[in-house]
Amino acid sequence: MGFWKAYFREKKAATAVEFSLVALPLIYLLIGILEISLFFATSSVIHGASSQAARLIKTGQLQQGGGDAEQIFSDALCANADFMVRCGDIRFEVVPLSDGFSSFADMPAEYDSDGNFTPRPFDAGGVNDVIMVRSVYPYHFVTPLLSVFMTGARNSVKTIMATVIFQTEPYDFSDS
Repeated sequence: MGFWKAYFREKKAATAVEFSLVALPLIYLLIGILEISLFFATSSVIHGASSQAARLIKTGQLQQGGGDAEQIFSDALCANADFMVRCGDIRFEVVPLSDGFSSFADMPAEYDSDGNFTPRPFDAGGVNDVIMVRSVYPYHFVTPLLSVFMTGARNSVKTIMATVIFQTEPYDFSDS
C-alpha cells in the first residue's frame, strides 16, 4: 500500500514516465511469451492426436471396422485435438508408401497456388503395409510483429505439420 501512495504523491512524475516506458514493451513481451507457448502446445496436441489416430490404422481397427474409414479417422483425430484446435481446419492424408520406409522422401507435402495443403486420396493400406499419416493445421498468430517473426510472411499463419510413419501389424486373422 505504501508503494502506491508514494507513487501517486510523486510530483516530478519521473516514476510514472519510467514506468510508462517499460510497461508497454513488458506487456507485449508477456503476451508474446503466452502466444508462443500456445503455439507449441497446439503443435504438441496435433502431434499427439495424429499418433493416436494412426494407431487405429496400425492395429487394423480402421481397416476391419467397416464404415467410412476416412470419416472414422477424422473423428478419431478430432477427438484427440478438439479441445485445442478447430477440427474443421485440420487437413490430413493417409497413404501407403510403395517402397517401404525409404520412399518417404518421395512424398513431399503438396500445396495449391494459395499455399493451402492439398492431401492425397485417403488409403489406409493393408496388412504389413508402410503407411504415412500427415496432419496439417494452420496456426494463426494474433500478436502483431510476432507473427512476422514466426511466419516470415505477412499473413500471420504458420503451418503445423505432424507426420507419423509406421508399418501396420499382421492384423488379418481371417481363415484363408
